[in-house]
Formats: sequence, structure tokens, C-alpha cells
Amino acid sequence: PEHWWSERDYRDRVARDFVDHAPALPAAELAARVEVPLSTVRKWAARVWDKKAKAWIPPRLVSRQRGADGRKVYAVEDALRLAGKDADQA
Repeated sequence: PEHWWSERDYRDRVARDFVDHAPALPAAELAARVEVPLSTVRKWAARVWDKKAKAWIPPRLVSRQRGADGRKVYAVEDALRLAGKDADQA
């Protein structure tokens, strides 16, 4: 073997590849992938109370499902659109 990685190196590499290619991710990983602060992703995913209309405005980033660990996951494509980026840029 020309290359040798420790188990930790291997796990980190697999995790990075997953984040780079997954169609849906939890908020923290999504923020890293789209290159925006986590707080921005949270704002996109939050519903907002409109005082004038006295109604809830639905979130701009809707969760698709829950991951195996129970966290909500969001479509990367939707987040890229909200960030004003193409899929090729991220």
C-alpha cells in the first residue's frame, strides 16, 4: 500500500466526503457545506411571526425528514438556492 491512514484519518475522510456529496444534511453540516453561519441556516429553518398579518410565516428552508440520529435534515439544493449559489459552487 502506498498510503496508510489511521482509523481516525479514515473516519474524518469519509465524513468529509459525505458532507461534500450528500443531498440532505443536518443544520451544522449544511452550514459548513453552503459556507454560511449556522445561525443563518437556523433562521432559514425557523417560522416567523408577522405582527402586521398576525400570522406565522412558514420557514424558507423546510426539513425533509430526520436522520438516523434523530436530527432534522435539509435539502442542500434548497440551502444553496437561499444562499444564492449554484450547486457547482459548493
